[in-house]
Amino acid sequence: MSDTAFERYQARRTRKYLQRQEQTARWLPGWRTHARRRLLVVLLGVVFAAMIAAGVATAFAPGAGVLAFAALCVVFIPVWTTLQIVSERGDSPTGALDERELAQRNEARSLALTVTQTLTLVPTFYLYLGSQWSSMDGTTLAASGSILVLACLMIGGCSATAVLAWTRPDPDPEDESDTYRKGTA
Repeated sequence: MSDTAFERYQARRTRKYLQRQEQTARWLPGWRTHARRRLLVVLLGVVFAAMIAAGVATAFAPGAGVLAFAALCVVFIPVWTTLQIVSERGDSPTGALDERELAQRNEARSLALTVTQTLTLVPTFYLYLGSQWSSMDGTTLAASGSILVLACLMIGGCSATAVLAWTRPDPDPEDESDTYRKGTA
């Protein structure tokens, strides 16, 4: 019996993930602690709040708001990349997780979907209602609304990893099999 295309994709994804996990196991060992992961989540939250503020500011000063959002995207990249490296389980394929980790990841992803859907409703209504206002320029409305939608999608997309990074405890120093989590593989 041959594998389906989906099964082959999942197997390839698991192999690539485990290779990447092995490659990054020694990166940023000081940032793998619970306190440092929480700091990264807080920094990410600050960046997202500033992105939403930039979206609102774009409605009043389009040039400045768009530039602020672009600068915040540049800040977002290293914070998000660092969080991805040290939190390790947000984007894990099913084949790389045990039952407990799989359940935690699925719960976090479910929460992230709810966050994405709920948050994105706000700029959606803003765009709809704004299209009815004759006082607002269509280009300004589109720029402002686009930034708000993008910020909400980014928040939702990062939520699962942020929740897992926030809630996962420090690794057990006595557990020799947990070398990846200790950053000493």
